[in-house]
Formats: sequence, structure tokens, C-alpha cells
Amino acid sequence: MATGPRGTYTDTSNIKRGIGDLIHMIDWTEAPLLNRLGTDNANKFRLINWPNTKVEWIEDEMSPTASTISDSGGISDSDLSMGVAAGQGQYFTEGDIIKIDSELIYVSARSTDTLTIVRGFGGSTAASHADGATINIVTKARLEGADYDTGHTTTVSIPYNHTQILSEAVVITGSEKVNPKYGISDTMAYNLSKLIGGGDGIGSKGKAGKLAILLCKSFYHGKRAAGTASTARAMGGFNQYVTTNVTNAASASLTLKMIEDNMQLCYEAGGSPDTIVCGAWGRRKISNFFKGAIRTERSEERGGSTITTITTDFGELEVMYDKWCPSNELYIIDPAKMGWITFRSFDIHDRASTGDYDVKEVLGEFSFVLVNEEAHARIHTFSTSK
Repeated sequence: MATGPRGTYTDTSNIKRGIGDLIHMIDWTEAPLLNRLGTDNANKFRLINWPNTKVEWIEDEMSPTASTISDSGGISDSDLSMGVAAGQGQYFTEGDIIKIDSELIYVSARSTDTLTIVRGFGGSTAASHADGATINIVTKARLEGADYDTGHTTTVSIPYNHTQILSEAVVITGSEKVNPKYGISDTMAYNLSKLIGGGDGIGSKGKAGKLAILLCKSFYHGKRAAGTASTARAMGGFNQYVTTNVTNAASASLTLKMIEDNMQLCYEAGGSPDTIVCGAWGRRKISNFFKGAIRTERSEERGGSTITTITTDFGELEVMYDKWCPSNELYIIDPAKMGWITFRSFDIHDRASTGDYDVKEVLGEFSFVLVNEEAHARIHTFSTSK
């Protein structure tokens, strides 16, 4: 047996470990979009016969007030009839006053997609107009005593979505259950908390849990599927419904003009979005748009700027950072017109065990509703390096 001086390098087998009785973990559990949109919106959308594994809602729109010329070569300044885009003649009735470029024109009759017209109405100047030129209905002036005309009407649409089950189980052996550990007093409870989170606000910082994060990600990646006995049922997210106001930046830099253009499209469609949802790069770009144009109080110890709200000609937009948003995408949304609905809230279920182990499963079932898709917008595939 060795003798002489004893040191930490000679007596290694029975040295007690210097270890903290606390587990430190980077906070990856934030899911703020769940808080912003909510997970229990059945009352907001006035759903009846809910819950159901399929959710439907009713949408309608105003009749269009614009079309385009559909005449080979356009029309001259003396033509008294004019074709419009196929299937869009029904937008017009006798008595409509339309405007093409700067000329006002009176519609005296319609046959399918051909209008009989009176040129230079109200003292405007008759002119030639190109094929494809925009026709705007600007007002209506019926002849006194004229019989009625049936105008264009719309048919309601019934968008829908399915519910989706999110679940994950924790299995703890009998030995592991009683084996003492640093930083963990109850192994089962510790692992369940990482799935379901804790605290009062689902999706709030440090309280979301893995399954809540996956629910949040369905906003960006969800694809609607009815499901079968062998294929999972799934909910569609934002991209399932918003197809009109979508801008492909094609790897170009994100610009303020892109945001303002899409805000205008939403506004002109009758929407009032008030929130931008973006990732880290999008947030940095937005702050960069306003560098040198921010009014601040003088400080000798602080530099830089953070933009939390931007003002456009069509309303203000709160800039909300969500770390789960794809880095090259940005969403312009009206939270009042979308949100998750709960079929079964997250709960812990005891599952049968056939061996020396305990099983608990966290399970919830949800769907997603988004109404009036033209009230929202998306910009995607912008550069994340310039």
C-alpha cells in the first residue's frame, strides 16, 4: 500500500462530488404566440355543437366592383359595346357608371360578359382603352321609372379544419423512481413538467412545455388532414388558409415597402391587422429600418435601438418576436380573426403498466380557426444574410 503525502490526485475513489442540487437548463419553453392568439376561442368564433373533431365556420364577401376589359385590341373612343373578363359580366347591371382610365362610361345593358355602353358620360372625354385595362364601378344612376335589375350576389363559403392530438408519455422504472438524484425530488413529475409546463399562462415564458411548443409550431407548419384509422388527423395552420396576400421575396432582402404593401392589401380587403409575427432576423431588420430615425433621450451608457411598434398609413403594427417563426418568414395578422380552439385540454393520464414501471401520458387535442384570409398577409423566403 502506498505511503507518504496524500493529495486529491492519490485519493480519488471516495471523494465526494461538489455538485449543485439544482438543474440549470436554457429556457427553450417560450411560446408567446399561444398567449397572443389563445387556445380556447370557441366562444369568440361562436361555435355551436362544439366540441367536434371537425370545426367549420361561415364566411361571405362583398360583391366585386371591378373587372378588366376583354376585347382583342381593346376598345376605341367610339365603340358602344365592350367585353369584360370571362364570368365577370354578372358584376354589372344597367345603370352602373364605370370608370376606365379617366373616362366615365354609362352601362345601358348587359348580355353575359358584354356591356352596352354610353361613352363620355357626365362630360368626360371618350378615349381608347387597352385590352386588360381596369374597369371600376364608381356609382350607379338608374333611369326614372326603369324596371329593376338583379345585381350580383355571393354565396357563403364553409372553411373547415380538423382537430389534432398531441401527446407524449413518460415511463419511469420502479428503481429509477426511488433512486435519489441531485436537483430532482420526483423523477416522474420533473419529466412531466418538461412536457406540459407549469404556472398560470400556457405559452408564457418558462411555462409552455414541449407539447405546447409543438402546438405553437402548427401555426407555421400545420397541414390539414382528415385522417383515417391508419393516418393521423391533423389541423391546418396559417398557410392552409392565407393564399391571397402572400409575397415571395425570392431571397431578396426584407424591406419596409414589402410590409407596407401587404398592409395596404389587407386594408383594402377590409382587414385591420395589428400584429407582425417574425423571427430573430425579421426583428433585427425591422429595427434596422428605423436606425437614424428614432427620437431618444440622451444616454452616455446605452446604445442601439429596439422597435416594438411600427406605424403605417393603414394602422399600427405591434412587432412580436417568436423564436419558433421560420427565420425567413414574416406574418401580418389580426389576432381577433384567428386562434386555437380546445377539443381536449392538456391533461395527465395514468396508463396501464405490465412491468416494473409507471407510465403517465400528457395528451391534448386542439384545432385552429382563421377567418377572412384576405385580412392577413405573409412574406416569405427573404434573405437572412443581407
